[in-house]
Amino acid sequence: MLYKKTIWVLVVTAFMLIVPMAHSADLTNRQIEGYIATLEELNVMEDESTMFDDDDYTFHEFKDGLPKMSVLIERSKGHPDYAKFVAVIKRHGFSNENEWAEVADRVNAATMYLMMDENDDEVMRELENARREIENIPSLSDAQKEQMLAIATGSIQLIKFWVGDVPEADLKAVKPYLQKLMAAMDPDES
Repeated sequence: MLYKKTIWVLVVTAFMLIVPMAHSADLTNRQIEGYIATLEELNVMEDESTMFDDDDYTFHEFKDGLPKMSVLIERSKGHPDYAKFVAVIKRHGFSNENEWAEVADRVNAATMYLMMDENDDEVMRELENARREIENIPSLSDAQKEQMLAIATGSIQLIKFWVGDVPEADLKAVKPYLQKLMAAMDPDES
């Protein structure tokens, strides 16, 4: 269970890009609601698009945090579905890709911070359960078991590091939307 959650968290963060950053203005309800609507519409389009499927990132590239959403967008500009993506973000109130990317980075960082803060005890229980489950898999060598446990533990620590500098104003703005954001980020779990 923890392994699945850890993978989910890494996938979400890779696509939604959690990056602490300096901000000039507070997030608005309109921006957060527009971002949620964008995610929901992109989720519907996901089956027909491969725009973000070809991410070339390796785990090593994430050691200092995840790249900004603008990096993913820049990598995707030549994709056949790029115009559809831009139309979606504009339809939900964003003037351009850069505005959407900044809001996405900030909202995702605050969401992950709140999720980690809210679920700290649960994460530790699941980590202990995962440890027991991994230790009881007879087909794994001791080295494989240690590696799996190190990845799970390291992933949680990296996520906490990445979201450590989220502005208090962003946390306050995002908190009322947390459940909607979690559902939009992982529609299969809702």
